Amino acid sequence: QISQSPLYKKVFGDKNFEVSRSKDMVYTTIKAFGRNNVKYSFKHIGKMKISVVEHATDVEYSLLDTNDPDGRFTSNLPVLLSNYSYWYNLSDKSIELRGIHYNS
Repeated sequence: QISQSPLYKKVFGDKNFEVSRSKDMVYTTIKAFGRNNVKYSFKHIGKMKISVVEHATDVEYSLLDTNDPDGRFTSNLPVLLSNYSYWYNLSDKSIELRGIHYNS
């Protein structure tokens, strides 16, 4: 179900992660990825939520859904920024633009 959500497919495509499930239905990658040694968490209860924790800094980011039906976030973005994914930094409340597709 999680890997079939539009938000997951947009960023991760057909990538399948080995995950463990917590009792509150959060799926977290077992292995850390990339230069920042990150672990991804996925939760789908009504609405998909994807977050990442960079273990070097212990900072958590939440992926913003650009297909949000309310369009509150992306409706005013210039086309130039449409090829990025938007990650909300929960610590300093900033938004980081990253490539739209996952790179291992």
